[in-house]
Amino acid sequence: MRTQLAAYPCSLIVHLVFNTFTAELLGDADNKVMNYIAPLIIIVYCIWPSNANGQTNDFDYYLPPGEVQWVNDSELPDQRYLLLHKQNQLSYVRGLMVHIPNWGMHPYQSVVIRELYHTMPSYGWQSYALQPPYSELAAVPWQTDNNTPFPTPISQEALAELRQPLQQRLTQALQHLEQQPGYRIVVAEGVVAAFLIQLYATEAIPAPDALVVVGPYLPQWHLNNALAAQLASFSFPVLDLQPANASAWSSSTAADRVKQARRLQHPAYRQRFLPHAVTSGQALQLHQYVYGWLAYEGF
Repeated sequence: MRTQLAAYPCSLIVHLVFNTFTAELLGDADNKVMNYIAPLIIIVYCIWPSNANGQTNDFDYYLPPGEVQWVNDSELPDQRYLLLHKQNQLSYVRGLMVHIPNWGMHPYQSVVIRELYHTMPSYGWQSYALQPPYSELAAVPWQTDNNTPFPTPISQEALAELRQPLQQRLTQALQHLEQQPGYRIVVAEGVVAAFLIQLYATEAIPAPDALVVVGPYLPQWHLNNALAAQLASFSFPVLDLQPANASAWSSSTAADRVKQARRLQHPAYRQRFLPHAVTSGQALQLHQYVYGWLAYEGF
């Protein structure tokens, strides 16, 4: 079915199915159940990823005009990664900010990432949003069942394998942007933020000039608790944004992240809490948190 439909734009398919669906509702009642199911199948087809990258020409068509850049992987010829871009709006450029939402999310699905991606150009930043990997993490065996209250986490080798797709696409994106002038600021959310903390802690990827994390967490007790000390060990500035509706894993370590930063005397760590919903006024507060912190740190 996908092969037969792939040649047609989703907008055309949905239009045809809608017309058929409307007409059939007036017909035989025995067919009405199937008439309801068929359009749903087609619509799911239209939004479901059809290849390894979760990207199709039709998806490309519906992305924001003028914002889309595709990053071709120099090591994996069949791979490319979605990178959105909003142009700096001032007469000078401070640098670039790469915003990455939580694992499996589109940049526009995250309220915090979307707001920062849209507004930081007005403060002099080239703003980019990178699509993270989309593979399912819920089925990952994060720990060994050894009948203890605090089971052993997965091996470092298995953890590195989980992080590898993120490491690969961020490395390729930064190479794609290497000619851009100014500072490099990375903004990351959730599991993506936690994986980046681990990668920076092991120096697996080059450190940014500054890091903004939004509700970082990993769904395993040992791994999640280790993030606080790893975050506090960095020599570069760190802004820790903790949303009110963050994962319980992230909320459980928020206080400890502050304590570890004090214990290790991190000179440029700051934590700020965000409200549950980002209204227009609260969105301005979010931008001011980030811009004010960056300005204070000299960026």
